[in-house]
Amino acid sequence: MQGKVPRTRDVRSHAPHAGETTEIHTRISCIEDQPCKEPVYQAIVGAPAPCTHLEKLNAMLSLSTAHKHLLASLLLLSALCSHAATLEDGLAAYKAKDYQVAAPIFQALADQGNADAQNNLGLIYWKGLGTTKDNQRARELFEKAAEQNHVNAHVNLGVIYALGDGVPEDAQLAYTWIRKAADRGDAFAQYFIGLAYLNGEGVGADPRQALIWLRKSAEQGFDKALLTLGLVYSDDKHLKGPKRLIVPYALFILAAPHQDAAKKAMTTLAQTMTAAHIKSAEALAREMQAPRNLLKALDSYLSSRRQGSQTVSNTPTTSRP
Repeated sequence: MQGKVPRTRDVRSHAPHAGETTEIHTRISCIEDQPCKEPVYQAIVGAPAPCTHLEKLNAMLSLSTAHKHLLASLLLLSALCSHAATLEDGLAAYKAKDYQVAAPIFQALADQGNADAQNNLGLIYWKGLGTTKDNQRARELFEKAAEQNHVNAHVNLGVIYALGDGVPEDAQLAYTWIRKAADRGDAFAQYFIGLAYLNGEGVGADPRQALIWLRKSAEQGFDKALLTLGLVYSDDKHLKGPKRLIVPYALFILAAPHQDAAKKAMTTLAQTMTAAHIKSAEALAREMQAPRNLLKALDSYLSSRRQGSQTVSNTPTTSRP
């Protein structure tokens, strides 16, 4: 079956990851207590800030919608200050899309050297969330976090160079940064490195290395790796007879819940399969779906069908730091 294997420059659809690459981290880190001030209130309303929450609420009722939203953000930020805002507070504001609150929390923590906050603030500048998009500032923040071996920052830097987003497109730098995350077990990074070896982007083409890294990512259930691995096996000239249909179909089954392309691949492949083939593929998919059993089940099936042949090792050729 002919299938279109993605290229590394297609990674932007992944951001933000399970791990996926640019997702916000959830580790918690506190900043020191700061006195709460509301100097902006007077600039907006033209009167001193009310003292009680009831007075604040009553004052807000007379404001325009835009002013209400801004004031609500200020009041939330004031409340956060009263108990020393943490990374968790910033995450809560970020998830609520209140970037006016999230950004200063991340900034305060980033200034103290918190790698999670540096990465998260970098995301805000990279995407232009509640502020002007600033790729240079984002890259600087990602680099600071990456210097502390922050996995998501490694991926984000790599994606920036893969896309040429605010920097000259550089496949080698993309590979270098994302390889750091792949060596530490990040599923998206492993998938990206597999594509790099498969397509010869940023590194020399090496089908065996591509298979190793795609298998690593697929073992963690990363749907795009499952789809791509299925396409690779469907074009594997060493697979003969039914196994060249059954193995890809089983992988497509696992990828299908999150990948429409896998559903289309199943439909195409099924046209050349018998009912018995499909039943075998479904059984293999169930075996592979068991926790930590994907490669074990896959290799067991391949070795049982390849008398005396070698299966692909899941051990990388380079050691992890």
